[in-house]
Amino acid sequence: MKLSILVLLLASFVVAKPHRSSSSLASSSSSSSLSLESRIQRAVDSLFPKARIGLAIRSCRSDSLLRQIGAGDWFTPASTLKVVVTATALDTMPLDWMPVTRLSLDGVMKGRTFIGQLRVIGGGDPNISSRYFPDALTLPRMMADSLKRAGVDTVRGGIVPDLSWFPGPSKPQGWRSYFFDTWYGALVSPLSFNDNVYLLKISPGEKIGDSARVSVFPDVGFVDIQNNLQTGKGARTQIVHLLDSATNKLTLSGVVGVKGSGEAMVLPVRNPAGYYIAALQRALLQRNIAFIPDGKVQPSSSRQVFEFRSAPLLSILDEVNQRSQNLHAETLLRNVGAFRFQDGTTEGGVLAEKLFLRKMGLSAEDFYLVDGCGLSPDNKVKPGQVSLLLSKMTHHPQGVLFASSMAQPGVTGSGAKRLSGLDVAHQVRIKTGFIAGVQGLVGYMGTSSGDSLAVTLFLNGYRGSDSKARDLMDTLWTWIAHNYNAEYETLKEARSLWFEADSLHGYRSRLDYFSKRLMGRPYLLGPTGEGIGATIDPKPRINLSQFDCVTYLEHVMALAKASSADSVFDVLQRIRYQKGHIDFAFRKHYFVEDWIGKSPESVELMRVPGDSLIVRQMDKKAFFAAKNLMWPGENPQTTIPFLPLDRAIEWSKKWSGPDTLIGVGFMSNLPSICVFHTGFLIAKSGEPLRFRHASQLRGEVTEQFLGEYLESKRGKTPGIVLYGFK
Repeated sequence: MKLSILVLLLASFVVAKPHRSSSSLASSSSSSSLSLESRIQRAVDSLFPKARIGLAIRSCRSDSLLRQIGAGDWFTPASTLKVVVTATALDTMPLDWMPVTRLSLDGVMKGRTFIGQLRVIGGGDPNISSRYFPDALTLPRMMADSLKRAGVDTVRGGIVPDLSWFPGPSKPQGWRSYFFDTWYGALVSPLSFNDNVYLLKISPGEKIGDSARVSVFPDVGFVDIQNNLQTGKGARTQIVHLLDSATNKLTLSGVVGVKGSGEAMVLPVRNPAGYYIAALQRALLQRNIAFIPDGKVQPSSSRQVFEFRSAPLLSILDEVNQRSQNLHAETLLRNVGAFRFQDGTTEGGVLAEKLFLRKMGLSAEDFYLVDGCGLSPDNKVKPGQVSLLLSKMTHHPQGVLFASSMAQPGVTGSGAKRLSGLDVAHQVRIKTGFIAGVQGLVGYMGTSSGDSLAVTLFLNGYRGSDSKARDLMDTLWTWIAHNYNAEYETLKEARSLWFEADSLHGYRSRLDYFSKRLMGRPYLLGPTGEGIGATIDPKPRINLSQFDCVTYLEHVMALAKASSADSVFDVLQRIRYQKGHIDFAFRKHYFVEDWIGKSPESVELMRVPGDSLIVRQMDKKAFFAAKNLMWPGENPQTTIPFLPLDRAIEWSKKWSGPDTLIGVGFMSNLPSICVFHTGFLIAKSGEPLRFRHASQLRGEVTEQFLGEYLESKRGKTPGIVLYGFK
């Protein structure tokens, strides 16, 4: 089953705690009787009355939509759109694909002088930087070293970029003009250097009145800085920077406090290809290769071509999905188009995305795609279709790689600061998104049923605090996690309880401890089942918050019998199910026939002086037929030893044996049922027997004298069944 590859990555249990979430919202998530959708909508309306929320929760096991709010409506996805281009790339391109940057020598050699053009052919590599190299100039130096090895110590002519790999415009469609003055709005080029940005560091001069110091990293002589910054008094710093719209001229003005630490900022370049050429010229200088510009020199046929690579596809996907690098997403989109259609334009990439979506069985018309990174507010998607893409990717041969390319809350990527209270961060993968008035949070979460959920959550059109909107998204994600992982808190409590009794030795001592420790907990008939994914009984598979008489026994036994805190769950399932196989058909439904009879490793029937035998026939055929199941064999006949009521009352008055703890069941008068109630007997030498049980009448786990309980059941039970624990 293809889903299993994702389940290996996304484990069974997860619960999230919101980062700086509103306490009022967090506290209302579990106590309200409203549906999950209603609670989410109410929370959004209370904080952002004019905003729209989009939600789609889908089972990855079946691809079915479980919960939705506006799943078929159009929403702006922001950076969550990056999951589309990364999924397309994984389906379209081989895993070992790497963008190639080439250096072509178009000219002739005369001695050690190359005469002609050095043509740098961009191949859409976004990683010519210090990301995977010692510094940003490493790859340009590699080019210079290749020239050295070819016997070149002088270049006469020109150094030109070849940008034919991406023939489209460098400004993506739909981006707002102010984006291009920011690092996240760097221009797109098939020939990039240092993410097409530079780091500007500003510090005060030596004394008041001096010009402030300005440094550029990496410094390849490409940025023209007009420095009008003055060193002022104190620590106050106020800097205004103005980027020319067409050239790489930067004007700085303002004051830098002499006692201040200055500032640093990352700014974009206007001509990415020219930036790379400047870097190559700096590398030639560092390698003592002279460059003599000569406009009269014409290129001739290529003499030699060198190829350079930085990082493979999977590394690029990590940058896109984990660190949400816009430039990398845009170059990936164009590379997908170039690989698929030899069309390295946005249009070519979007066409590849559309064909991929159709191949995956999605409606491509439900994705209005303008760019690759989601920075354009003109992108529109439908939450239901995004969740379907995520779900279908779990069945894809590269499904695990796709999920692992996303951020891990509290650990990696742009999501590292999100959902920082996740108890089990490795069980969740997310892609975040944010532009003005838009929040997005999509990805995967495990469930206590063993399924994984594909969750898409969008908030559009909000006004006010971005941090409050982000916290709201984290809180809503937490609610979803709690809703589908009701067992997780119980598992945590089970661990804690187990450690409480870690120093206790002896099975019966531990049974006594845990049965007493759980007293006072409320009664609920049938509080457990096969989990949320089950078709017949979707109640939690473990539940310490409420008990009926049998589940009280089972949980106490599991806590007492488990060899470690982490094994309580598995032990409980072996007690409840034949061979621990969690399925309604394998549950031990009939107490004596199944629960005792098919658990020789856990319990055994006891015989006491004065007891009798009775034979009951269990109507399993009718029981299973009521659940639309078939019992394959004959209805079993069960021989039951029981102590008649009057003898049991007399026997309960004083225990004559050693201190111990045994089990007791109360026989039913109905011919097809063995017992109707059960619990623990606390036997102390010389004292009356006490009955510890989950009482429907009292509404909680309680303790009373056995004789008192038996007297109240005259006419309702013929006697008691006794069994021991082992």
